[in-house]
Amino acid sequence: MVNFSPSGLLAAHPAFSSLPAALLDEVGSRLKEESFPPGSAVIREGERGDRLFLITAGQAEVRIETASGPTAVARLAAGALFGELALLSPDKKRTATVVALCDLSAATLDAAAFQAILAKHPEAERHFVQAAEQLLLTDFLKLASPFGALKTERLRLLARRIHRLSLKRGGEVVREGENGRSCFLVRTGQVEVSRQEQGLKKVVAILGPGSLFGESALLTESPRNASVKALEAAELLEIRREDFLELIQEDQTLNRQIFELLGLRDAPRRVPGIQEHAMTTEEGVSITILSDPARGTYFRLTPHGRLIWDNLDGRKNLQDLALLYFETFRLFAPQAIAETVSGLVAAGFAESRTSRATWLFLPSWGQRAVGFLRFCLEWRVMLRNTDGLSARLYRAVSPLFTRSGQIALAAVSLAGLGFFLRDVRAAPRLGASALSPGVLIAGVACFVVSGLLHEAGHALATKSFGRKILGVGIGWNWITPILFVDTSDMWLAPRGQRMAVHWAGPYVHLILGGMAALLAHASQNPAVQNGLSLFAGGSYLLFLLNIIPILNFDGHSLLKELKR
Repeated sequence: MVNFSPSGLLAAHPAFSSLPAALLDEVGSRLKEESFPPGSAVIREGERGDRLFLITAGQAEVRIETASGPTAVARLAAGALFGELALLSPDKKRTATVVALCDLSAATLDAAAFQAILAKHPEAERHFVQAAEQLLLTDFLKLASPFGALKTERLRLLARRIHRLSLKRGGEVVREGENGRSCFLVRTGQVEVSRQEQGLKKVVAILGPGSLFGESALLTESPRNASVKALEAAELLEIRREDFLELIQEDQTLNRQIFELLGLRDAPRRVPGIQEHAMTTEEGVSITILSDPARGTYFRLTPHGRLIWDNLDGRKNLQDLALLYFETFRLFAPQAIAETVSGLVAAGFAESRTSRATWLFLPSWGQRAVGFLRFCLEWRVMLRNTDGLSARLYRAVSPLFTRSGQIALAAVSLAGLGFFLRDVRAAPRLGASALSPGVLIAGVACFVVSGLLHEAGHALATKSFGRKILGVGIGWNWITPILFVDTSDMWLAPRGQRMAVHWAGPYVHLILGGMAALLAHASQNPAVQNGLSLFAGGSYLLFLLNIIPILNFDGHSLLKELKR
């Protein structure tokens, strides 16, 4: 254990550093040395305070009683001062319990000596009062506010930016319709939250100590959606937007934490103009498909998701939705609710004040670098308004989608597969000389064409069921180029038709492989045979890759449809 001189610690402490040396010596002479074993309570919450403590050796923990039991709010080491809050307060009551974590030594100063010092040196009193107020604010934020999940040092930063506001009974602090630049925490008293509905005042909430209101002003300077007035004398803690922004810009971790906390209190709302399509699956489960005609986008909702969608009215926050969800389904699933709301916002079917304020939270350089790398490795470009071209293409090949056409395609696929398996077993091993550059180039070109035909298969199958093609596009996925068509309109179709569209892509490879195998069997040219055999083998490989359920391709989508 390392022991420090009480006089030296006093001289270094901000509260005593301004005192004359003679008075410091006088204070030092009145200090008493006390020791506390590990686990013992130095002071207890609620008891009357009779002295303050200056730790000279060891460590202690500050704990406050909460509904869930004692909660640690700070850790103290040599040089830390505690116990002065009770000496400064009118009721002289301790506001926390301090427990020794190891053998603890402390220099103590009794209340009479402390009051004598304050009387002689008003500047020391001002410092003590200010420090005590900051500590009380930090404790309040920790125990009775939505910011309690933040670490203690972060709460102290927030407490330094808070402004106290006193209201008389009937005093109004927020008016509906005005632009907001602050949010407020109720520290004491009660306030009434009301809004005008059809010309009449409607009280929507009564808020007590620890309640937060007006928080949307921290994220956007949007108009207030309610008025707030005091029902009795009340003390509010005001967090101004400029102070809040300055605080979060100093620390990326802090701004993300506060963003998540305020996100829980956000009240998303549905975007107007969204169409709803009620459907029943083959198993009798009711689902809802949301569609946005303006953008040609869709979103699928389960019955649980439909409840959330119906209540996105711009007034219920995620906590309200969680309570309603529990009352309806007897399930507590805040994470599932948050994911559904986030998905709706990301897809453009709902809007959120929190999502509009993401510009406040700038990513770090590392996050930007990762984002740029991902953009380079994963990108897509979509061409819309392609349904007319798809319709013309379908009309040109529509005989293939008749019963006789499908029988012919199935016959080609099966016959070609049989010839391929027989010829592969009977053919001699191909040497490197048999794979000429021309054959390899032709093979690569054929694979590109097969990719195009794969997506065309999805598109044509979609058109065969009378649905729209919302777009076609190209992209890059890590090391390979990709082609795709947007067949989201099939969400409104029965499950059997959706499965047929998923199957159409791999089936194209099976058909192409069969055709190539038949042509290779009929050809007498070794180079042509090699090229066609390679193409047939590649087509069958692509077919297998696309139907394996564990890969995120068509087989995975087919399996998901089977489970619905």
